[in-house]
Amino acid sequence: MEQVKDVCKDAFERSNFRLARRPAYLRVDLDVLLNNLKILKGLLNQHTEIIAVVKANAYGHGAPQVARFLEKHGISHFAVATALEGEELRTAGVHCNIQIFGNASEDEIPPMFENRLIPTAADIHFLSQWLRYWRERQRNTLGVEVWR
Repeated sequence: MEQVKDVCKDAFERSNFRLARRPAYLRVDLDVLLNNLKILKGLLNQHTEIIAVVKANAYGHGAPQVARFLEKHGISHFAVATALEGEELRTAGVHCNIQIFGNASEDEIPPMFENRLIPTAADIHFLSQWLRYWRERQRNTLGVEVWR
């Protein structure tokens, strides 16, 4: 029976190589990811928040799927590189905080606002444009944190 399992596994591996059209591919084991998350949480203070970085499609592993899985298991903050990546997570049903790690441009303010994304403001000009956009829409809270 073990030989049959090995043959099936080998055939499965070969078919995945063909699908990927390259000599290597990566399969994400969500049970291992969950175990790693539990280990990490065990090492941290219970009040420490984890920000899961899922930019570049979770480094090619499927950002929406990974983010939804992690959200179900207590992660409440994600980081992406662009507003478009954040919008993709919102469209896929991710509800918690999504922060844009890269420098955001003024053109990205409307989609960030509409998708409740958190920008990283690298200069005062962007921050003033962000605040003006919020005020024009009469939002009560700005959610601005200043780091020195």
